[in-house]
Amino acid sequence: MKLEDFPSPDKLYENYKVWKNLKEDSILKTKFDNTNIEKPLRYYQRVAVNETLAAVQKGAMRALLVLATGTGKTQVAYQIAHRLFN
Repeated sequence: MKLEDFPSPDKLYENYKVWKNLKEDSILKTKFDNTNIEKPLRYYQRVAVNETLAAVQKGAMRALLVLATGTGKTQVAYQIAHRLFN
């Protein structure tokens, strides 16, 4: 497969929205807040934030996040709140 045959980032994002059945992406495009943290979020923290916001966008009134001890649940909760209210 040639490099030019791969889809663009925008096309990949559109495919992702179709796959996740997302209608509007305003919440998902809100930037992460990195001003109050020493380290950027880890990949699994980003996934937790994005999956929670996708569920909210689909109308979920509740979400349960299960992360092991020491995986940064407080930072995940902060990022979810930041992205919902900004």
